Amino acid sequence: MGSEKSTKNYSRRSMGELLAIPHKDDNTEDWDAFFEPLANASEFDVIDIRHDNISCSPTLYIKFKKEVYPINITWYEYSFNEDNIQQGFSTENITALQQATSGIKFSMLYTTDAQTSIHLLLKVICLLIPKLIGVYNCNTYTLLSPLWAKSAAAALTPPAPAYLYTIHSVCGDNKWLPFSTPNYWIHTHGLNCCGLPDLEIIGEISPKYYDIYSNLVYHLANYIISDGSLPAPKEGFHIGWTDNKRPIVITWLPWQEGLKNYKKHVLGGIEARDESHCQNTGIIFLYNSEKDCAKQKYSLITSIKESVMENPILFFTAKETKRLKAMAYEQISYLREGLQKEGSSAIAKISLTVDDEFKKEDSSNVEHIWFDIENITSDSITGTLIQEPYYIKDMHTGITGTYSTRLITDWKLYINEQIVTPDNIYLLELL
Repeated sequence: MGSEKSTKNYSRRSMGELLAIPHKDDNTEDWDAFFEPLANASEFDVIDIRHDNISCSPTLYIKFKKEVYPINITWYEYSFNEDNIQQGFSTENITALQQATSGIKFSMLYTTDAQTSIHLLLKVICLLIPKLIGVYNCNTYTLLSPLWAKSAAAALTPPAPAYLYTIHSVCGDNKWLPFSTPNYWIHTHGLNCCGLPDLEIIGEISPKYYDIYSNLVYHLANYIISDGSLPAPKEGFHIGWTDNKRPIVITWLPWQEGLKNYKKHVLGGIEARDESHCQNTGIIFLYNSEKDCAKQKYSLITSIKESVMENPILFFTAKETKRLKAMAYEQISYLREGLQKEGSSAIAKISLTVDDEFKKEDSSNVEHIWFDIENITSDSITGTLIQEPYYIKDMHTGITGTYSTRLITDWKLYINEQIVTPDNIYLLELL
């Protein structure tokens, strides 16, 4: 369904911008002293440092994984806003942020591999600013923990796609309808710096079904960031399967065109289009059948039956599956450490070979299945299966097995109502 994927002219890439906030005692404006730690850089090469005498803003030229990135650096005002917090912070860290008045903005154009791009920025920031107290992502309007930034920078594996954008939800009543109930307008911020349009779902989304639609946006955004592309408007995109095994095929339209399919006063309509919501953004629609896709007869995304979307199978790219596995194994020592804490428990996703009848030549031929961890060592994991496999007939919920830790593709650690994953191991320092 749909033709070859292409971003064509639909994706205007904006500058990726991270505002690194140093401790108030570390506010040097001596650029020569500031750049001294670059001499110790081991994961990237500094090609050049150019100074603009007019703006007093230097530009770094960094080579990382065969790509050269120009990074503009300048001092910038900062004002703490607790609404920007989406990660864990200590009380002392919050106090330090409240006292901060400025930060150093690092700006660069991300490549189509946006995860590697932001990974480099984090590595540069953490090397240059050892007394980091926070990182404000100007593209997503979110404040990132210095503990997360440092753990992400230290990792060999790039951070998850979800750290490159945020999902905002506007809740409101439709005052033009009698007996109206609260509904949501769901949209992203941050995809433009990945060379992708931001995504939105508008219409009558009730609180009861909010999780279904936000989960769809989350998986779609992760997929296109990892893939580095998005089909052109009106092209079909098979993103997963419903509970009753029907394909979920979505498409999108630029917001100006997409709004023509809605009533005048819909939440997320023209009245809501301020400067931050009228740029490069697209509204998601749905194709209900292959025939509709061929004719480009799209429907409102809210036309999907929520009853078949409670537990859908939503796709990951092969690249993201590989990244998840690499990160899970790289950070596995934190899983073992966390399981030593009282009251902790964990689950792990293990990749197992599918039955012969399900094998395909162009597939990895493995199924990723969640197990409840009973024991884990440096090279083996024992667990109880907690989900019914689709493609391995002789395995059923409740069986116990021991496998190589090399087969782990993801894990979740539960401690004191906190969920720690390979991508947020920094939380262990806050427990």
